[in-house]
Amino acid sequence: MSDLKTADGQIEVALHQESILFCNKMDRFLNMSEYYFDNVVTLSKAVNNKCTELKDILMDLGQAFKHISQVNKMAKLEEAEDLFM
Repeated sequence: MSDLKTADGQIEVALHQESILFCNKMDRFLNMSEYYFDNVVTLSKAVNNKCTELKDILMDLGQAFKHISQVNKMAKLEEAEDLFM
């Protein structure tokens, strides 16, 4: 198994120590890729959770502004009634 040929048999390839080195580098590359992919997935889930929390906070804030607006309208109506009475 010292010489290999490509599928169409055109190029001969000699097996060398570099193939072991290449395989080791590819193994490290794949391990690091898996590590970073796992981190991306974990962080994406965390971002999604934070976005959900932010949505809830903004909905509550919108309700608070709605209540403030109603109180403000009531205060203006009371002021207007005081002016005309």
